[in-house]
Amino acid sequence: MRMMAFADCLGGKPRYVGVDLFGSLTEELFVREVRAKKKRPRTRAETMDLLRETLGEDIALRMTLLEGFSRDVLAELINAKMQFDLIFIDGGHSYDVVRDDWEKSQQLLAPGGVIVFDDYPNYGVGRLVHEIDPNLWDARVLEKTDRFQNIFRDLDPAPELDFQLVQVLRRAG
Repeated sequence: MRMMAFADCLGGKPRYVGVDLFGSLTEELFVREVRAKKKRPRTRAETMDLLRETLGEDIALRMTLLEGFSRDVLAELINAKMQFDLIFIDGGHSYDVVRDDWEKSQQLLAPGGVIVFDDYPNYGVGRLVHEIDPNLWDARVLEKTDRFQNIFRDLDPAPELDFQLVQVLRRAG
């Protein structure tokens, strides 16, 4: 919401495509990937209502929310030959999900575009970012942005974790 509102203030008219499980998130997957009850996502309809209320109809009409697993929805976007200037990866936390999102996002990235990972260096994100080929990609870890109580203590015993963004650009060549 913030990115869309900011771009509008600058005179841009960006379109946004978001992928989420929304209300179809199963309890098993919720426990494995999210765990924090306060973070249970809204339904797609509730999210659209919130966007219209918060940003206004003009901006909300430029936002498309796709419901489903990123592995399936991103594959459909690839088949439709879609391309994006900015891809923000902030979905499942397991390494396998992050890796699949990364592999598909590379195919969806427009020339000159940027991929951003959230939740670095934690969970599967840190491992994946460290595997990015520096000959093909320029990955830059940004300043620490957030500190949260660690809800994945079985994966990392630290009581709190810092979360950072990682900006990834395709190298020229």
